[in-house]
This record gives sequence, C-alpha cells and structure tokens, in this order.
Amino acid sequence: MSESVRGKCAWVGCVEVSEAEIAERPLCSRHFYLVAQRRLSALLGLLSDDTADRAPSPDVQRFLAELVNETEILTSQSQRLTPERLEELLKLSVKAAEVQKMMQEPT
Repeated sequence: MSESVRGKCAWVGCVEVSEAEIAERPLCSRHFYLVAQRRLSALLGLLSDDTADRAPSPDVQRFLAELVNETEILTSQSQRLTPERLEELLKLSVKAAEVQKMMQEPT
C-alpha cells in the first residue's frame, strides 16, 4: 500500500491507520494479520481434505499473491511494527508461500 493512499482501517471500530490491503480493503497491520491468518487457515483446511480439488481458483491465487506482496511491504517498514507483529507477519508470509507450493503440487 503506498503512502499516498493511507487512510483509516476498514475494520469496524478501528481508528488505526491502514497499512495494507486484502481484496482492496484497507487494514491496519493488526487487522491485516487477523484477516489473512483466518483466510489462510481456511485454505489449509481445504488442502487437508483429500477429496478437495487442489487446483487454486483465480481468487485463491490472487489472495495468496496479495498476501505475500502486502506482507513484504509491511515487513520492509518494520520500524513501525512491534517485534512480535513482525515475527507474526514473517511466519504468515512463509505459510502463504508454503500453501502456494502445496497447491501447485500434483495430487
């Protein structure tokens, strides 16, 4: 997310500045992490189902690419993040890359 488009986090009741986006929804780093983690966990659940199709839909591909990209941007601005948030985001990015790889592997 570029500096020029920063605004308020779109999470209801949050007054923090948005620092990242998921599906064009501006979020602060805390809410970005929560939304991304939930969606990624849901994808992992689908992948653990042996009957599920592993071929990622365009929406899933877009989400994973966006997650990796936005996390990279957030972590590059690490002076704004607590060490704990930085570690959480780095783990999230690694997990997203692992999910991308899992989805590309033949079943």
